[in-house]
Amino acid sequence: MENLSWLCIGLADVNLHKIHVATPRRLRAKTPPFMEIVRMKAKPRNTFYEGLAAQPVADAILACRGRIETSRLHDALKTARKQGLVTAAEYQYVQKELRS
Repeated sequence: MENLSWLCIGLADVNLHKIHVATPRRLRAKTPPFMEIVRMKAKPRNTFYEGLAAQPVADAILACRGRIETSRLHDALKTARKQGLVTAAEYQYVQKELRS
């Protein structure tokens, strides 16, 4: 799930034109103009935050590479770790991936 909205809710200071929402199947529902539906070929990993299915924050941060400055992604990762949204192992992995 390519959910850039995590970066809109306090993890990093970004100004997104659209929120990308990924789905493994066709979506027929009408969406607001600020949303862009992205079709995933493979089934994405899911987790639950406050009872809602979502993409893990670590995956969402990595999905933003190339669209958001790396320094802002590092900020988002640090904030996510402080808030308990990523594990220590995920934190180390994402840091390594952002450096490469």
